[in-house]
Amino acid sequence: KMLFNAFRLLKPGGSLVYATCSFCNAQNEDVVRWLLGHEPTAAVVPISWPSDFSVQLNSGNLPHTVRFYPKHSGTSGMFIAKISKEILSPPVSSSSMDLDPNMTATVPS
Repeated sequence: KMLFNAFRLLKPGGSLVYATCSFCNAQNEDVVRWLLGHEPTAAVVPISWPSDFSVQLNSGNLPHTVRFYPKHSGTSGMFIAKISKEILSPPVSSSSMDLDPNMTATVPS
């Protein structure tokens, strides 16, 4: 619920980082999957790392997510996902379309 509430506060085009110090899928990928299934504007996006970042990164169980394992990274265990709120185009209504009033349509019989 905390991730859902944080996501709702994002402006379209904004992003947040969801991170845990857990190895548990239920606290990591499952939470992100739930958000993706309930928020059509949510997207997991690649994380940009500094070029001199020397810690070994391991892919998470979702595209663009990362896991840190103590054995490989020399850090505590972590999961990181960067989630953005996509900007959706507003739906086009017929009243907002520019129609030529002199245009005629032919309907096949």
